[in-house]
Amino acid sequence: MNNDHVQEQLDGAIEKLIKAHYIFITYEYDESERLAMSALETLLQLEKLQDIVDELDPNSVKYNVIYQIAHAYNRLNVIASSRYDFASGLEYASMSITYSERIRNYNRISNLYSNIAGMYSELGEDDRAIEYARKALAISREHGTAESIVNALSNIGEGYRRIADYNASLVHSHEALALLEENSLLNYKCMVTGNIGVTYLDSGDYPQSLEYLSKALQVSIDTQDKRLEGLWFGFLGQLYSTEQFDGYDDDKAIEFLQRSLTIIRELDIHAFEFRNSYKLLTALYKKKGDTAKALEALEKYVELEHEVKSVEARKEATRFDYEHKTAEREKTLVIERAAAAAELKATTTVLHKVLPPSIADRLIAGELDIADNFASVSILFADIVGFTPISARMPAAIVVRFLNYVFGTFDVIMKKYGCEKIKTIGDGYMAVAGAPIECADHAESMARAALEMQKDIRLPEEFKEYLPVGTKFGLRIGLHTGSVVGGVIGDERFVYDIYSDSVNTAARMESHGEPGKIHVSEDFAFHLQNRMDMIDDDLGEIIFEERGEIEIKGKGWMKTYFMVKNV
Repeated sequence: MNNDHVQEQLDGAIEKLIKAHYIFITYEYDESERLAMSALETLLQLEKLQDIVDELDPNSVKYNVIYQIAHAYNRLNVIASSRYDFASGLEYASMSITYSERIRNYNRISNLYSNIAGMYSELGEDDRAIEYARKALAISREHGTAESIVNALSNIGEGYRRIADYNASLVHSHEALALLEENSLLNYKCMVTGNIGVTYLDSGDYPQSLEYLSKALQVSIDTQDKRLEGLWFGFLGQLYSTEQFDGYDDDKAIEFLQRSLTIIRELDIHAFEFRNSYKLLTALYKKKGDTAKALEALEKYVELEHEVKSVEARKEATRFDYEHKTAEREKTLVIERAAAAAELKATTTVLHKVLPPSIADRLIAGELDIADNFASVSILFADIVGFTPISARMPAAIVVRFLNYVFGTFDVIMKKYGCEKIKTIGDGYMAVAGAPIECADHAESMARAALEMQKDIRLPEEFKEYLPVGTKFGLRIGLHTGSVVGGVIGDERFVYDIYSDSVNTAARMESHGEPGKIHVSEDFAFHLQNRMDMIDDDLGEIIFEERGEIEIKGKGWMKTYFMVKNV
């Protein structure tokens, strides 16, 4: 192939990638993807040519081909992540990094690590998001520009804010702010300054929040950045609606929230991202006695909340797909290694130790794509109250043996009542009844198991010497009934796990419960009461004490109960 023809094909691929970028901006993802894929196909063919060598020479055709292949994969990564298809997005980002490393394009590598951090953030894996933001920072400090360093520092700051490590967040964000002011990077100043203000707001430092949010708002007005102007008006409205703030002013809060929403409507931004403004307006108008406006704001909030649930459902589906895909290779390798190392009996024994028997049997039979829907299960979360501060004074080996002893006791109870342990999280314990084997009496089984778990934890003498005299451990247990998806997933090893909003609700029942009590949702209480009425069995005089409506983090107001035995 002569050089003119090679250059012609290369130019054609570059033109398609440019079009893909501009079409993407107009949200035409399908056409943008088609153009990027077409360009990539051409570029991969050009890469195979032997007469366009010397890929490290920036002036060579080969260098440009490799550069554009990385560009194409990056475009596909951006498209996939915009669709919440993070499994594909991570694969494309990895390919783009591979090609960028070949030509030492460190700026793109840094940006890709930042993109990966953003995807892990969307997946709820904040620790991994921070890890990749730090990788971006390391590359930027060594090879990048001040702008890329600021971007990485800002991303790390936001990562720490999401996990409520406000000190770490502010350290990185203030470093970013100092660097951008030193280098006159005004295009970043508004966002970084505002993010600092939001961090102070979240941490309860309201005077500092006012200072930085006000500065960010002024910069957005000066630079005519309407999107950020709307964003900062919204956060200032939230600040002025906070009664703990000395400058609390409901009229100013309403004014700022309304100005924020007006800008959002003018720009046709996804309004569901700003639904909290309507929630705040509902409370503010209600407090002022303006029922009509409160109702109007509430209706808009409910409407946007439905949109949020739709988006979250899409994210949940792609999150499960991501976890499934990333675990697929690991599952295959583990099974192959087990089969090569021992006879089927040995493999079966190993898998039965780490997976429910029914799931292990399906894996052994060659079924790798295990993902099942369960319409109704009961989920338990339990936490050992008071253990964390005491364990800090225990030797590590004793802590592990203690938890093994307690969780081993729980495992026996779960097996006794036909429930399945899912996992332990620190000193927390999670189990399910009704999955992976469906059953109609899952609520009764889990209720019996929970009540038996609440009996005194009798510790062997080997642990007592490490405990203060009179130490008592209580359990805080939460129960909920709902639907879940169950499947085999994993990063470094595969495990059986369950996912759904019902799991989150069960966790909230535990975290909002009380030591020594079993806190249950209205759904669980209603379901179990119906079952007890149907089978004419009160399970040893189980009753539900109404706790009333309480505000549950991430759920709003919920009616909940304490499940007790009527002794």
